[in-house]
Amino acid sequence: MLLSALIGLTITSFAQLTPPETKKQAKVFKEHGRERVDNYFWLSDKSDSNVINHLKAENAYTEAYLKKTEGLQKSCTTNWWLVFRSEINRCLQNATAIGTILVLKKVNNTLIMPVRKVQF
Repeated sequence: MLLSALIGLTITSFAQLTPPETKKQAKVFKEHGRERVDNYFWLSDKSDSNVINHLKAENAYTEAYLKKTEGLQKSCTTNWWLVFRSEINRCLQNATAIGTILVLKKVNNTLIMPVRKVQF
């Protein structure tokens, strides 16, 4: 009985969330002697206020849907960082003192990932 109550609670909480409807607006492309229809081509116009509003609604829905997983997300991020940091240290220890550069990928002004070692 308790299990069914918990399942019902979970289903009810997610049932209240409804994703924003994405309108279909057919755009026909004629290429290589064939036609293809893209119903969502209108979403590629980044300057259209309808596109921006739709993306904001999708982001709000996603944030609300994932709200219950914030603790798990934080835990996964922390664990990922611990593994990543140990991997960086391992790469640096294996690099020769002279003649090797560890190239890192930069995302949002943060060095996050070893891309390659360059020998010179």
